[in-house]
Amino acid sequence: MKIQREYWKLEDLEEISIYDISERELFKYVDPVTEVPPIPFKNTLRSLPCDMDVFIPYNDGEDFIIHMLGLTALERGNIRLKDVEGRLLSECSPGFHSIFHKAFYEVYKTEKPKKFRVNYYENDKLARLSNVKILYDMGKIILISELKYTNETKFLEENFKNYDENKANLIEYFSQTGSYYKINDKYSWTQGVYNIINRSREENDEYYNIIFDLTIAEDRPLIDKIQKKLDSGVSAYESVIRIKTHDGILKYLDLNFYSKFDENNELISRYTLIKDITKNSNKQITRPVDFLLNGFKKSKKQALLVEPLNQKQYEYSEGFYDIVEEDKETYSNRKAIIENIVEQETVENFRRLLNREISELEETFTYNVKGNPENQKICEIYFEVFEFGQEEHSIGFLTDISEERSKQIALQEANEHQTVLIKEVHHRVKNNLQILNSFL
Repeated sequence: MKIQREYWKLEDLEEISIYDISERELFKYVDPVTEVPPIPFKNTLRSLPCDMDVFIPYNDGEDFIIHMLGLTALERGNIRLKDVEGRLLSECSPGFHSIFHKAFYEVYKTEKPKKFRVNYYENDKLARLSNVKILYDMGKIILISELKYTNETKFLEENFKNYDENKANLIEYFSQTGSYYKINDKYSWTQGVYNIINRSREENDEYYNIIFDLTIAEDRPLIDKIQKKLDSGVSAYESVIRIKTHDGILKYLDLNFYSKFDENNELISRYTLIKDITKNSNKQITRPVDFLLNGFKKSKKQALLVEPLNQKQYEYSEGFYDIVEEDKETYSNRKAIIENIVEQETVENFRRLLNREISELEETFTYNVKGNPENQKICEIYFEVFEFGQEEHSIGFLTDISEERSKQIALQEANEHQTVLIKEVHHRVKNNLQILNSFL
């Protein structure tokens, strides 16, 4: 990185030229020196057409603590605010510190604003420039910047963007995929999405989720569940939903959500990859796991558990909900259900499995339905954790053996009663033989 400075008297500003700098190299991970309070009106600041960075003077201006960085700086540095806030500028961003420390110190001491024009050069060509103003307010240094691109850079970016967009559209068409971004509560849809839902773009598409809007009535509860998961702050989530297009075609879509949140757990952006996994619009089953689940569809005493150890992406056959007597629509994959198991040794083994201390579990236990000891069932369960494609997966089988156990107990009692009768007969025969023997 090379830095050149020049003062323009007529404009009363200093011009800083920076050559061959990578924004990612401007930041490095260091430990914070203090905690900083949250910035108010953060959402309002994000909507401004400029960036605002806030710094707190440290050691009488010898250094400055990062309080907030604007969205452009965070995105270009590929960092999150919580990775830099509370850090010393000289340690977290030595390059940024060397460029602006002198100006920060002067503004801090004089409380007079300063203006800069920062030029960024790549391969000796001007790539972009930023008009910067540094202020001192409320005991903090505030840097306001407006980033602009040169015509040449903009021309190249637009041409590459068109080229990449055409290439991406072609890939999406053949792979039956599409995607969207959600930023500042607005949606940006790729052409692949419109190929999937069989319609063209409309003016208001950026204001609502056009995929969720097509969901069939039976999957509306699933959409509510997805929305709750996304609102809870999860960074990645996957689900499968069914939609009906405007021309009446039923489709199965695999949705992969990737969300980015700030330190206050507020959504910054969301990227969603959508894949049309409908093999045939007349088929009701489109995923391999559905064939397995369908095999247990009519069983009320036995259940297949797919990914039972995954709190987000699990699927159980209908028999599971019959066994535990829970409502499928309201049930969540919660660990609390383990507390309804009577045998504490089994409960402890479940916890060991959840903590990955063991990878396999096979138990017979007594289950109090909804915690009621007056309504008990005898169950057998088998769990196994395994790896496939460098990812952890789990599968399990749950069986209600209450009737079989009752029959076994009844049979055992009958056998015991029969044994007692036989012994009694033998005893009486023996007595009779002794009496006959006495007559002889």
